[in-house]
Amino acid sequence: MIARPLVGSLLDNTVGEWADQVNNFSHDEKMALGTFYFSKLKYMKESEHDGDLGFYGLAEQGGYARSVLELKHRQGAVAQLRVLNIHLEPRLDVEQRDGMDIREAVGLVTRTLSEALRLTFEEAPSDELKVYARNDHMKGFLETVATHLQVGTGEVPG
Repeated sequence: MIARPLVGSLLDNTVGEWADQVNNFSHDEKMALGTFYFSKLKYMKESEHDGDLGFYGLAEQGGYARSVLELKHRQGAVAQLRVLNIHLEPRLDVEQRDGMDIREAVGLVTRTLSEALRLTFEEAPSDELKVYARNDHMKGFLETVATHLQVGTGEVPG
């Protein structure tokens, strides 16, 4: 899987698949996360041609994005690629929130972050990669990923 700009068929495939996943949520899951995902999908669609680095999806060729990077590239004395958010496909988001086996989600976030690092050498040359955690839930999840990377075997789970 590689990170590519979330435009065209990748965007369309992602919107369709993620909407299907949300529609398959239980009533409680839809109430908790459905509005968030539908508003995020709408924002991604509206931002498709805004000229900024914007959204990158991690996907197999011809598939849908399993995760989405929300990016900003700042140039200046120290060029930075900022990962403002990492969005997992809805199914994985619900599973890791519910305390189910999170290995697949940890593996996907690990691959997503490695793709962000690759972008700092290719599409968005940068001196720094900054990753933001917008809430305590994401902060805890990123700490889990960091712990895995520090004590792991070097293998990505999932």
